[in-house]
Amino acid sequence: MATGYWKINVVNGNFELQDFTPVGTARTNLVVKLTIPGATEEETLTGLTGSTGDYDVANPHSFPLKIEPADVTAETGSTFRDGVYRFNVSFDITSTTYTFDERFLYIPKVDAAISTKLDAYLKDLCNKCSSADKLRTLQELVVLRQGAQLDINADRFTAAAEKATLMTNISTGASCDCICGC
Repeated sequence: MATGYWKINVVNGNFELQDFTPVGTARTNLVVKLTIPGATEEETLTGLTGSTGDYDVANPHSFPLKIEPADVTAETGSTFRDGVYRFNVSFDITSTTYTFDERFLYIPKVDAAISTKLDAYLKDLCNKCSSADKLRTLQELVVLRQGAQLDINADRFTAAAEKATLMTNISTGASCDCICGC
C-alpha cells in the first residue's frame, strides 16, 4: 500500500480534491469516503466522476474530484457545516493500492464571525473600556481556531472537533459557551 497525494481546496462552498499522486496512469477501484462533523461513521460517496468537468480516473490530473453537500447523504443542509472533516480516498494504479486519509478543518462561519467581530472591535477602538469584552471574545476565537488546527496537525482529532464546536457556540452567540454544546 502506498500513499496518495491529494490537496483539499474549498471552492464556492464545495470541497475539491486535486490528485497529485505522481503516477500519470489511470486509476482503478476509486473509493471516496467522507466523515462529516458529528457523524460516527464514514460515508462512501458515489457518482463523483464521469461527467464532463469531473474527475476522470483515465486522466487523473485533468479536473479535481468535486464533493458538494448534496453528494453526502449524512449532510442535511445545503452547505457543509463547520467542523473537522475526514477524507479517505483509495485507488489502484496497476497492482499498487494508494490511500489518502486526511482530516480537514472547515469553519467558514467561525471565520466570518472572527472577521465581523474584528471589524466591530476596530470600530470601537476609540472607546477601549466598552470594547474589552469584544477583544476577549475575538482573542478566544482566534486562539481556539489556531488550537484546532494544531490538534489536526498532531492527529488529535477529537480535541479539534471539540474546539470547532466551542468556536461555533461562541461565534453564533449561542447561550452556551462550552464544548459540550448544552
